[in-house]
Amino acid sequence: MTAHYPIGRVGEILAIDQRAVKALIRSGELRASDVAPAGSRYHKWRVSQDDLDLFLERRVHAPPAPATRRRRRRDDHVIRFNYD
Repeated sequence: MTAHYPIGRVGEILAIDQRAVKALIRSGELRASDVAPAGSRYHKWRVSQDDLDLFLERRVHAPPAPATRRRRRRDDHVIRFNYD
C-alpha cells in the first residue's frame, strides 16, 4: 500500500507553498484524491506516493532547445525612402 500525503506535506517535499500545491492539483499537473466527506464544502486532498513520483519524473529538468534566430517581421505600414 502506498503512502498518501496531505498537501502540507507535499508542499514540504516540493519546497513550495500549499497554495502552489493546490494550483498544481487544479491544473491537473498533480493528481490527488479528495477524501472529504460527500457534500462537504471544503476539499481535503491527499496525494499518493506514486502520483508524486510520477509528477517529479515529468518535471525533470531537460536542457533547453537550441535558440533559433527569428527574422524580423517587415512592417507594411512604414514608408521606406531610397536615397540612392
